[in-house]
Amino acid sequence: AQTLASVPQMPAGQFTAPVDPVEILSPSTIVGHGTLNGLDWSVDGSQLAIASSLGLYFYDPLTLRELNHTAGDTWILQLHFGRQGGKLATIDRNGEVTLWNLHDHPFPISHMELAVSADVPIRTLAFRDDLGILAVERGPTTLQLIDLNQGSTIAWINLPDYPDTRQIEALAFSPDGKQLAIDVGFDIFLIDATSGATERILPGDHDIHHLAFSPAGPWLAADNAIYSLEDGSRLQTFRAFSPANLQAITYSPDGQALAITAGSTVSLVDVA
Repeated sequence: AQTLASVPQMPAGQFTAPVDPVEILSPSTIVGHGTLNGLDWSVDGSQLAIASSLGLYFYDPLTLRELNHTAGDTWILQLHFGRQGGKLATIDRNGEVTLWNLHDHPFPISHMELAVSADVPIRTLAFRDDLGILAVERGPTTLQLIDLNQGSTIAWINLPDYPDTRQIEALAFSPDGKQLAIDVGFDIFLIDATSGATERILPGDHDIHHLAFSPAGPWLAADNAIYSLEDGSRLQTFRAFSPANLQAITYSPDGQALAITAGSTVSLVDVA
C-alpha cells in the first residue's frame, strides 16, 4: 500500500473546479428511446410522433428517419396532434398537459395544470378539433368536457351502469368530433359527444386500453382489433400483436396503415 507521502501530489494552483459540475455529465448522444408510451400521426402524414420516458421523438413515416428529439423533464404518457396541424398536446405522469407549437418546435407555447384530487388521478384524455375541446377521465365512469380556449367546463358525462363496466382506460373522438369512444374494461361505449347519450356498446373479449377512429370510414381500432361502427362486428384482428404488450395505436391520415407500439418496437401495419 502506498503511504500518503508516496502518492503524487497536485501542484498548488493547477486545479480549477468546474463552475457547473453537472455540465461535464451531460450526454452527447442518447442511445435508445426509453420506454415507449404513446404515438400519433400528424394530419398531413409527414410526421410520426412517439412519446417516451426520454421525451418526444419525431420520425418520417416513409423513410423511418428520425427528424427531431425533444428531451422531457418527466415521462410523457400520451400525445395528440391538432386536427389543423401545427400543434401538439402531451400529458405526462404528473398530470400536466403541455401544448407545443410545432412551427417553432420544440418550444412549448403554454402549460396547463389539470386540477384533480390525489385520489382520482388523470389516466387518459382525448382532444376534439384543433386541441380546443378536451375530454378527460375524472373517475371510473365519469368524463369532463373542457373548453381550453374559454377555460370552462362544457359538460359532465356519466356512463350508465353495465355488467362489465370497470375503469375508463382510453378515449377517442371521431374525425368529425361528433362521436366519442370510451373504453371501460372489456367494453367500448360509443356516445354522442354533444348530448352524452349512449349510441352503441361494443363488447370485447379482453381488457381494452387503446382506441383509434379510422379517418377512411366507419371503423374503430381497439388494441389489435378493428370494429365496424355500422353493426358493431369485429372485422379484423392482428394476432401478431398481443394486447397485453401494446402501448399505443394510431391510424395514418389516409386510414391505410395502423402504427402500433409493442415493447420497444413501432410497427406500421397495412390495414387491408
